[in-house]
Amino acid sequence: MCVELTEIKDIALTLAAFSSIYVGIAGVSAWKRQLQGNTEYVLAKDVLTALYELRGAIDLARNGFQNYYPDLPAEELNNLDPKEKQWLIISNEYRKRWDTITLADAKFKSCLIEVEVVWGRDLITKTNPLSSLMNELFFAMNECCLYDFKCTFNSREPTDEEFTQFQKNKKTLYKSFDKEDAYMKQLENVISDIENVLKPHILQYHS
Repeated sequence: MCVELTEIKDIALTLAAFSSIYVGIAGVSAWKRQLQGNTEYVLAKDVLTALYELRGAIDLARNGFQNYYPDLPAEELNNLDPKEKQWLIISNEYRKRWDTITLADAKFKSCLIEVEVVWGRDLITKTNPLSSLMNELFFAMNECCLYDFKCTFNSREPTDEEFTQFQKNKKTLYKSFDKEDAYMKQLENVISDIENVLKPHILQYHS
């Protein structure tokens, strides 16, 4: 009888040990899943925040009513030739418009480094159209800047072809308030595609 009790006791202890091991492994697995979920939540939130900041910077830079004044003191500006002064004001505006976008884009791209580490390059490909739109905006800004330079320093009137191209670039560079803004619509579509990939990581964390 004592032998049987001893054997039962040993079996019980063995089962308890296995149970403890199972609970421990399950606990570690749950902790890992929670840690991974938290990491993906934070990363998804950071990427979307940087993306929205970039969208805001682009929207602000494309505002035709936004003015950026030269960094030179007023007395130095007044000593310039009128054409030079005019061009300094214009070129300063173009430069500062792009500077706001550059800062926001740098923050967004820094997030993409961690995205590639956590999720691979699949999400990165979703951002490629965004880079194309940024290049399109940069090209339009340079072309408009060049056009204004010619208008400031050249005595001749722009050709019809130059003026037509300038009007086309303006539709990219400046947002439209009275009709559909094709450039911003493309930008919102790209952002929506990125949101569709990232938001489930945020919603899953809160569920």
